[in-house]
Amino acid sequence: MPRIRPLPRSEAAPSVAAVYDTIFGKDRDPAVSPGTATGTPGGFFTTWGHLPDLLTQLLKYRPDPPVFSPALRGLACARAGYATQSQFTFSQNCKVARWAGVDEKKIEALPYWSGTTDIYTAEERAVLAFTDAHILEGGRVHDWLFAELRKFLNEEQLLSLSFTICLYGMHGRMAKGLRYDYDDIPDPIVEIPEPEIKPGVQDWRDPKWADAYSERHSK
Repeated sequence: MPRIRPLPRSEAAPSVAAVYDTIFGKDRDPAVSPGTATGTPGGFFTTWGHLPDLLTQLLKYRPDPPVFSPALRGLACARAGYATQSQFTFSQNCKVARWAGVDEKKIEALPYWSGTTDIYTAEERAVLAFTDAHILEGGRVHDWLFAELRKFLNEEQLLSLSFTICLYGMHGRMAKGLRYDYDDIPDPIVEIPEPEIKPGVQDWRDPKWADAYSERHSK
């Protein structure tokens, strides 16, 4: 279960109700009847709806017209989701990349992009390396990489890309920490008991161990 109670429409501030109208439709309470057009429960909205001003800010940074290519943005955000190990952020931004026209092979290769040789352009590779530097290396961007990015992006675009990567890295961490949408899953790292009959093999894939762990730690 999500760790934050989904906010019912009856308790939503006007600004949150307006978001609910857009995402879920005017006649639906997402706390009672969840579900979005992309198949998520919509927990992002019903969680952050408890803080109306923050929800507004989290949805706000979408420059129109875009500061840099929507396809590059989709690749960077999806990779940020994968690098933060957020199923929700990765899955949703794969769709965003697809809507922006990114080739299916490039989306499929995002988990192992650095091992590819001819799928991505030089610009896309630089953007993905920049994403990994922010998420996996804590912002440690090598001078060579930044110089490579400057071949393709101006200063406004570089700033926007850097902010976007960090924003979606934050989205991934919040989704995991609060367990909403596709990140509402038990922690897979638990102790597996010894086999009841020895010698023997214990099936570590058996979900009852994770269920037992979650039950113990939810009390």
